[in-house]
Amino acid sequence: MRFTIIISLLILVSSSYGKSCDNEYVKVKIWKFKSTIPPAKDLKLEENTTLLLPNSSSPILCCNLLIFIFSHPDHFEHREAIRESWGSYERVKNNTVCKRFFVGITNNEDIQSKLNDEYYEYNDIVQVNCTESDATTKSLQMLKVIYLYYQNCTEFILKTIDSVYINLEPIWNILPKLPHLFLAGNLQVEEIATKCTEKCSDKFYPRYLLSSLWLMSLDTAIKLFKTAATTPYFEIEDVYITGYLAEKLSINRTDFPMFTYIENKINPCILKKIVISQNMTPNDIMMVHEKLTDVNLNCTKTICNLPTPQVNPNFSDDVKCFNLDTFKTLILPKNFCRKSSNLLIIIASATKNNLRRDAIRETWGNLRSERKAQKYFLLGNDNFKIQELILKESYFYQDIIQVDFEDTKYNLTLKSIVMLKLVTTFCKQNVTYLVKTDDDSYINVNYLEWVLMKREPKRVLVGILYKNSPRRTNTIDKWYIPKNIYKKKHYPNYLSGAGYVMSMDVANLLYQKSFEEMLYVLEDVFITGMLAKAVNIKPCTFHGYEMEQRPKKIDWPKCSFSSFVISHPRTSIDMNDVDDLVKLAQSSNCKKCYHLPQC
Repeated sequence: MRFTIIISLLILVSSSYGKSCDNEYVKVKIWKFKSTIPPAKDLKLEENTTLLLPNSSSPILCCNLLIFIFSHPDHFEHREAIRESWGSYERVKNNTVCKRFFVGITNNEDIQSKLNDEYYEYNDIVQVNCTESDATTKSLQMLKVIYLYYQNCTEFILKTIDSVYINLEPIWNILPKLPHLFLAGNLQVEEIATKCTEKCSDKFYPRYLLSSLWLMSLDTAIKLFKTAATTPYFEIEDVYITGYLAEKLSINRTDFPMFTYIENKINPCILKKIVISQNMTPNDIMMVHEKLTDVNLNCTKTICNLPTPQVNPNFSDDVKCFNLDTFKTLILPKNFCRKSSNLLIIIASATKNNLRRDAIRETWGNLRSERKAQKYFLLGNDNFKIQELILKESYFYQDIIQVDFEDTKYNLTLKSIVMLKLVTTFCKQNVTYLVKTDDDSYINVNYLEWVLMKREPKRVLVGILYKNSPRRTNTIDKWYIPKNIYKKKHYPNYLSGAGYVMSMDVANLLYQKSFEEMLYVLEDVFITGMLAKAVNIKPCTFHGYEMEQRPKKIDWPKCSFSSFVISHPRTSIDMNDVDDLVKLAQSSNCKKCYHLPQC
């Protein structure tokens, strides 16, 4: 029986051999753009354009996730590497997985003969009568195969190519969060329509997903195929399928950071967090698989950050990973979190900012022993020339924590993750609230402690709240972020890194969630925005949290500085001015105001 099926398929191959894709289509009249691009093509369902198709005796023909891997007929080594690596899994997280290599035609009889043998041996090849140069038509043929043969055999479709390594495990973490009709991948936004700038009425292509990987529901695939019959053909495959067709159907296109495309030869702990690594040779695929399946690989306490936009906008070579279990702490005071405290204040400071640290010690950081609050400065290690001075400062004040990483503005996110690690490791039992601030901020500790003691210390995250804040698009802006690193126009609600407060349960949630995400370069956006949103914690503020005016000793009523949490004076002189006004308010027994949080 099996021999008969193969013979019939080979006859079909020889009879259809070398046909042009254009012969299988007819023109349609609908074209809503001003263009002279070739008109739409209509797939004729009554014509069988599939040359090779796995027979129904395959035990994994039906599965939860069906993977189509686009491959050239002569890519025998790529297909073999995938079969022996990530393509060997038939079950991931209790879900069944099956793969199909999707190839076009070849005019080389030796290659076709070898391909036929490969098909007979592995039963995982689909060959369609279309040239490899026509990517759009090949993708339409895939949708047609799904429509004709797989409607009752799968739930989800993953389309990819044969020069990538796919990490299937993270996919099952996001599927429950997606709507019924969806397309997910690496989303491109506001891409200039270079292929038809003079011919199309649209300046930009619609939002679309890069062709290296698409994840979609079965219903999405079927609707895309049916809609193609009445939608003008476009030569750019990903723009046409996931852009024009999806836009016409109002299908949700979702971007996920874990779908980031990263080049090969990188830390395997990064690949544990993402779905796709591309531009791989067969040897690369096998090498990565060997590393990822190494029983000694430990990524449970590993965090990885995207590179800075100024260094490499394509973020392929500058991704760095840090294992927090082996992270070297250079200085940690013996008394760190040894006593019970209402407030633990961690002040992010640069090694060179000793004058700022002294100003804090002399003003708001001069905490009396009877007060249940303690403060520590958190430093990196970027200036070996003054390391001896740091050691002396630490010995004298016993309030410096130093960790071994380069202390730059692009490592502020890493610095805050280290803070969360230290706090969740040493302070869970002895601390009620964590306060994170900078060394150019003034914290009204007395008022903050008074306010927080009126609240239950659970699910608290308060600070200076930014709502619907736009991504900075000006390249000369200090915090410029290109859209290939963050594609949305606005950030989730977040708190200013100048000073925010969280209860210890929130600190633990944020720390644990950080291992599932790629670190974002903007510390406050990542910690209090992205991570907080991921664990369903709303950042809040309250009236009077920040004293916005630049303080002066003159012309201020004595009670003006009685009810605020943070002032951002920036200089040591300003710090002293604020401190004098706060002490004046305290000595005058000014009434404190309490305001309900606003989220």
